[in-house]
Amino acid sequence: MESQKIAVLKDIFNSRLDTLSHLLDVAEGHFTDDVESLLQRRIAPDMFPFGTHK
Repeated sequence: MESQKIAVLKDIFNSRLDTLSHLLDVAEGHFTDDVESLLQRRIAPDMFPFGTHK
């Protein structure tokens, strides 16, 4: 039973990572000329830029 729960969580996690990977690929396609500008973008004024490492 416990391994079934782990398998379900693993599937959910992998699905979310696949979605994130797709979103990043699409974003990179829009900023092919200047990927650095993408890393400096913010969704909202009070958030850190995408390229912030914390």
